[in-house]
Amino acid sequence: MRKRNQTNRAEGYMDGTKHDVVVYYNGSKTVVKNVSIVTTNKVHREDGPALLWDNGTTVWIQHGKHHRMDGPSSINSIGRQRWCIRGRDVTKKVNQWLEDNGIDPLKFFQFNDLDDQTAVCFLSFMLSLEGKLT
Repeated sequence: MRKRNQTNRAEGYMDGTKHDVVVYYNGSKTVVKNVSIVTTNKVHREDGPALLWDNGTTVWIQHGKHHRMDGPSSINSIGRQRWCIRGRDVTKKVNQWLEDNGIDPLKFFQFNDLDDQTAVCFLSFMLSLEGKLT
């Protein structure tokens, strides 16, 4: 459990450029601050995880929001996954789709793990979810 006002360091990406970041926890909200250069103050990376913690936790963030279409937007150090599209949590819907298609949600990390037909179905499902969020 996070402690109020706890501070941790991570490797992160802001505006597509790698920086060391300090993450301040204030209650349940996470505020990310760049240690050396302050630009837009939005964590962003399109080609991989935006935050890589020393303990193995990875978080995909685009334009300051948890977002990933081809896998979970965060995977913590013990393997727990959270699925988000443009900052909206869709974990329950994704897990239900995986179970309905005979895939163990606890062992699924990205659509590259699927056969081609199931991967196309999964991506179509994710795109349909994204469309419903607008």
